[in-house]
This record gives sequence, structure tokens and C-alpha cells, in this order.
Amino acid sequence: MLEIKQLYYFKIVAEHLNFTKAAKSLNMSQPPLSYQIKKLEEYLGVDLFNRTNKYITLTEAGKYFYDISQSTLSNLENQIDIVKQIGKGELYNLKIGFGGSVVHDLLPEIIHYVKFKYPKLELTVQQYTTAQQVLALKNGEIDIGILVPPLNDLSINTLSIRQEEFIVCLHKNHPFANKTEPLSVSSFKNECIITPPNEAGSSYFDGIISLCKLGGFSPDITLSAQEQHTMVSFVASKLGISFVPYSTSRIINKNVVYKKLLEKVYKETALAWNSTNHNPAVHLFISIIKEIIT
Repeated sequence: MLEIKQLYYFKIVAEHLNFTKAAKSLNMSQPPLSYQIKKLEEYLGVDLFNRTNKYITLTEAGKYFYDISQSTLSNLENQIDIVKQIGKGELYNLKIGFGGSVVHDLLPEIIHYVKFKYPKLELTVQQYTTAQQVLALKNGEIDIGILVPPLNDLSINTLSIRQEEFIVCLHKNHPFANKTEPLSVSSFKNECIITPPNEAGSSYFDGIISLCKLGGFSPDITLSAQEQHTMVSFVASKLGISFVPYSTSRIINKNVVYKKLLEKVYKETALAWNSTNHNPAVHLFISIIKEIIT
């Protein structure tokens, strides 16, 4: 069986490329160190070092295994820090930004799951557009974003957590309101289409544009609204129709109906975090989300 101490011993020897110096840095004698490295090589079935009377070097397998060892040991240390802080009650606050389309289903599900597993982890949530979330992540105002990718910022990491199709929101008296079959986007080429503003998050807006292109037209956009509730209210007031992600259909308004579309374009939702954020709660939260989506 592979032991953690063997990874650590190997890492030290690989960095010194000298058993005597490595043993000294580990505050142990050389024979036990050489024995542990030999056991590791036997377990792996490969030589990790080229040995001569004067010096040692890493084999190709050894170079690759060194990278694995570094990554494994670093990740283990991070997780141990998280465990210690959870045990001490020090892991208590995580600031989360979110877009409006997740508030009706995904966000409550995440919050319930997190609070069940880690009751000491305090969550502070605030609604932002995707553009605002990216800025807040860079400035350290939030730790986690739930937004619409892709992003054009290499400092922000993302993890896709949902793909949902666009549907159409219509007034209850719209000519197509009573149709039972999926509707073609081309049917709405002469309609006023209510969209979110492009500057709030271009990916969402671009998804609607792509949908209209599949229908063979460019949308007539005379009205924009940032919030899903507002767009639905505008449709209810007969100000136009709106292509919205499926989750928006959870907004109940007696004056609107939601219909599926023949053409398929999907809105992606992703978790986002700043790669330089060292808050251990961030890594814990990401691992929780992976549990939910797998």
C-alpha cells in the first residue's frame, strides 16, 4: 500500500537529488530513507531515480511522479487546514454572488444542502449580474459567483453546474398561448422581444441572439430588463414576449404562459471563483457543489 510518508520522502529526495542531504533535512538516517524509496519503487514497479556512484537523477517516470506527489501533498495540506478550521468553528463565512435565474431553484437547493452538511458555515448571498460578479470576485467582495459563462478573465476559474434550454414566455392571450406542441422561434420574428441588457452579461444576451438567428431573424429589441421577474411582468403587461431559461417558468404569473421551443439553445450556469482566493471555505464549497451535480 502506498503511504503518504513515502510521497513526502520521495519529494524531498527528488528536490535534493542526494540521499544524504535529503536524510539530513528529514532529520533521519540515510538507510531508512533509502529503504522507503525502494519500497515505493517496488510498489510502483518502476525506477524513479537513475543511480550512479556519484549522483542520482530522476527518470522520466520519476519526473512525472514528482509532479503528482507535489499536487497530492499540496491538496492534502489544504484539506487538512479545512478540517482543522471546521473543527475549531473558524470556517464561518462565505460571500456568494448569484444571478437572478438561479434564485427559484438552484440557489435554494445549494443553500439547504450546505447548511445541512456544514451548519457552522455562514453564507452571505447577494444578487449581481454576471459582469458585476466578475468585478466583485476580482476585488474580493465575494468569494463565489454563480453566473453565466464563458468569461474573458484568466484569473477567474469556473465549474459548469447546469445547462438549461430557452423557452418562450407569452401573454396568456397571445395567439400561440394555447398551443400544446413546441413553437418555432421563427413564429416570433415580428414580435417585440424583451431581453436582459447586453452589458449585464453578454453570454445570456448572446444566447437569445443565437436563438433568433436559428429562427431566421434579428430580434426587435425595444425593451430590456435586468431581472427575470421584471421581464415576466413586462410580458404580463403585453409589452412583448421573452425568451427565458427554463428555470424562469417557476415564476408564477396568472397573465403569462411558458412554451417550449423547437429550436434548442442552452443557457449555462457556472460556479466561479478567483484563483488567488485562499479562503479555505471556497475549496470546501466547490467540493460540496461537485457532490450535488454528480
